[in-house]
Amino acid sequence: MCRVMSSVLKTVVCSIALMLLVACDSDGDDQLLSNLVSIADDNLTGLNIQGTTAVLSIGQTTTLDLSARTDAGTTVGVSDADWTSSDTSIATVSNSGVVTAGGVDGDVTITASFGILSTSTVISVSSAPLNSIDILVGNSSDVIVEIDACRDLQLSAQGFFQGEEGSPRNISDSVLWSASPATASIDDSEPGLLRTTVAGTVTVTATSENLMTVTGSPVVGTQDFTVADTLTAIRIEGNDSELRFGNAVQFRAIATYSDGSEADVTDNTVWAIDDGASTDFAEVFRGLVEPSRAGDGMLRASCGGQSVSVNIAAGTNEVDEVLIGSGNDLNLNLPGNGSITLNLVANALFAGMVVRDVTEDSDWSLLSTNGRATVSSTSGTRGRLVITGPTTVTVQAVFTNDDGVSFAPSIDITASQ
Repeated sequence: MCRVMSSVLKTVVCSIALMLLVACDSDGDDQLLSNLVSIADDNLTGLNIQGTTAVLSIGQTTTLDLSARTDAGTTVGVSDADWTSSDTSIATVSNSGVVTAGGVDGDVTITASFGILSTSTVISVSSAPLNSIDILVGNSSDVIVEIDACRDLQLSAQGFFQGEEGSPRNISDSVLWSASPATASIDDSEPGLLRTTVAGTVTVTATSENLMTVTGSPVVGTQDFTVADTLTAIRIEGNDSELRFGNAVQFRAIATYSDGSEADVTDNTVWAIDDGASTDFAEVFRGLVEPSRAGDGMLRASCGGQSVSVNIAAGTNEVDEVLIGSGNDLNLNLPGNGSITLNLVANALFAGMVVRDVTEDSDWSLLSTNGRATVSSTSGTRGRLVITGPTTVTVQAVFTNDDGVSFAPSIDITASQ
């Protein structure tokens, strides 16, 4: 249970778990123990609440999702958390994270706990209808209408409710965001984060969602921004020395502006790989290059009217073993019609415990047969075995890696009736 995690957290988790093992006497203790085991096994370090709606109208509901951060920097979904509300007259929360606004105006803190980890979010409940929306930069009262090409700009939607005109509420999580033209966008994972790619005029729109309004129709707020043509150069930073199948490498795009300043514009840049082949040797998303095979080509980054390319190469990753399925022989019972079809899979085990499906990269054949079985080595159906009667066959798949080394695993399959 208590494998690798930060020593302090590990000590705390394991100590509590041991105490519960000694003194478990309720279902609640059993659940806590189970959660503590999950924290230790998955190396969980903290919790995040997603799906937050900042303002709810009376009777409105919203669903909160809970995820956990691991010490490796990844996130995993969390179930079986304990949800609580600081004031159930303002809002209640179910065991699955569904928040329901009550009949009382005010702010309420919703807390999710999982073992010794917990996190909270604040939700406002208002019986007043929404009258208008202003789009501002951050939470300030200033409106910045110019931004350099390829830079981010964090916006907020400030909602003005009837009778509360002097005290707007931040409703950024309660609106639908959009930006036009298509050269600009609002990041779906970060409400109000404006991303730009080229110079020009961008219109940002925030439309109320599920909030009571004065007119009964959604309230719309808009703001125009000028994207300035100030980007003078762009460069790619990164090293492909560790680039190979099973080992992705992050490259970054750095922009230089007319005032001499620089900014990391990786997430706003249009990335592409061109190796002259019909199928590129790697995929790239926001600068993260993930090879599917060995190869080389050009990595291109474009933003703000500037473009740059660099040569990259993905090396080979040593193949340790190739298996058909699990590598074990199979014994099958034929159905009443005496025929069965199996889609066999060949898996290559690379150094670093990386597994790749090489079914379509292998040549398939039968080493022994009595005519009651066939296996396909045709593209699209490779590894498809058809047995038409009781038999024992030996199936082989030959895979050749990037270094020209061949692997020829085989398994025996017995079909009885």
